[in-house]
Amino acid sequence: MSEFNDRELEVLTQGLTAAQRAAFQTQFTGAKKKRGTALALSIIPVVGHFGCGRFYLGQTGFGVLHIALLLPGVVPGIIFWIVDWFLIGKACDEYNRAKAREIAVQVKALG
Repeated sequence: MSEFNDRELEVLTQGLTAAQRAAFQTQFTGAKKKRGTALALSIIPVVGHFGCGRFYLGQTGFGVLHIALLLPGVVPGIIFWIVDWFLIGKACDEYNRAKAREIAVQVKALG
């Protein structure tokens, strides 16, 4: 999928009242994750090796996998670390999409 954008937010908030949109925007602004932060946490040596970018996105399993691949040897951990640089942006967008959907459902349910 492409990068998460404002058009997707518009679609999610269609049919909401102004107050509901404001509530959605407030909650989403506090909950969303930034691609740049996720990427920085993935690229920076040591921090990236320990999967901090994945922990930032709530993907504990991938974070633990980063650590586990470092234990047996450096090469598998470094390869996984570099591959993750290219995957972390998409993971961040998926996190934000899911969080936006979750918040939209909650706001609609509260009326």
